[in-house]
Amino acid sequence: VGLRVGPQYRPVVQFLDLGGVNVAHVPRIGEPDAALVVDGQGIPLAPPRVSAVGVVEDEGEDEVLEEAVSAVEAAIAHLPKAARRDDARLREAARTAARRSLSKALGKKPVTVVQLVRLP
Repeated sequence: VGLRVGPQYRPVVQFLDLGGVNVAHVPRIGEPDAALVVDGQGIPLAPPRVSAVGVVEDEGEDEVLEEAVSAVEAAIAHLPKAARRDDARLREAARTAARRSLSKALGKKPVTVVQLVRLP
């Protein structure tokens, strides 16, 4: 059980299972973020997660977040191998893709943060 906020009472602390790796995740209200788990070569070990607490209204939230996840997956897939091995370039590609997708759906450019877990 986590602390609860807002009229929808979403938990403040979320525990994500990203490809067998449990990650404690604290979404910031009003700040979308993406979580990625990749291997040493930058190949995703699990689908990305995109969270947008306080940014996307409940109605239509699933569709908007699914589009953002698809955009992040496509951005990673199109990166050259060298870029996928570089944490900064991988984060930036994911951040840019998620932000563009959310901006298109919401009409605003939210600050977007990417959490990256790289496993050997």
